Parts: sequence; C-alpha cells; structure tokens
Amino acid sequence: MNRNEVQLKASKSYKINGKHYRISYYNLVVEADDITETVVITMVAVFAIQLVFIGFFFRIISKKNPSPFP
Repeated sequence: MNRNEVQLKASKSYKINGKHYRISYYNLVVEADDITETVVITMVAVFAIQLVFIGFFFRIISKKNPSPFP
C-alpha cells in the first residue's frame, strides 16, 4: 500500500502593523479505495466479534439448560 497521497496546500503571508503573519491550509484527500478497504475490514472484524459472542452466549445457555436425557 505504498501509494502517493494527494494533499492540497495553500499558504499566504501578510504584513500587518509591522508583524508578519502566515496562514497555511492543508487538506489531505483520501481516495475512495482507502475508505472502502477500511469499511470492509471494520465490518469483517465486527462480524467476527459478534460470532464469537454468540458462540459463547449459546454455550453458556446450553450448559444452564437442563438436558432431556440424563
């Protein structure tokens, strides 16, 4: 994933009452592919955590539930 990221930069300096002021603006442009990749990875991770939680939950429930055969 070694890609060059697009970054917008704007800078301007002013002299007001004998003092220099510099205003800079930086804006990192995130590509749609990066957003999609992050969303997919996050959704898979959340789904896996939910499956693990459901597995533990059902295991606990099944141990507390009396079995029909002794």
